[in-house]
Amino acid sequence: MASERAGAVPLIVWMILLAVLLVDAMATLVRRIVKGERWFEAHRSHAYQRAVQAGYSHHAVTVAVMNLNALLAVAATGVWLVPALLPAVLVVTVGGLVGVWYWFCCSRTVRYSD
Repeated sequence: MASERAGAVPLIVWMILLAVLLVDAMATLVRRIVKGERWFEAHRSHAYQRAVQAGYSHHAVTVAVMNLNALLAVAATGVWLVPALLPAVLVVTVGGLVGVWYWFCCSRTVRYSD
């Protein structure tokens, strides 16, 4: 890409940095569509909301997301410096985040429904 040759941060690095948002949004959307829910209406089924509904404090969830983002920043930096790491980083990042999303959204009991 021309921007990469100019020294700009590659798009894939930005996508890794935004992975928590991207995975949660896409997984929540797919889950709502598969369950036959009206995906375009307001809801409380994102991972952060489900974690709080399951009894985790806002502080604990925020710290967990900050820690995930710190790990993603390390991964994104690694990909930027060593592009050959990209396939492994993508598999671990997406797999790990989908696993975390599933844990909070599908395997935990929530106090009240959407």
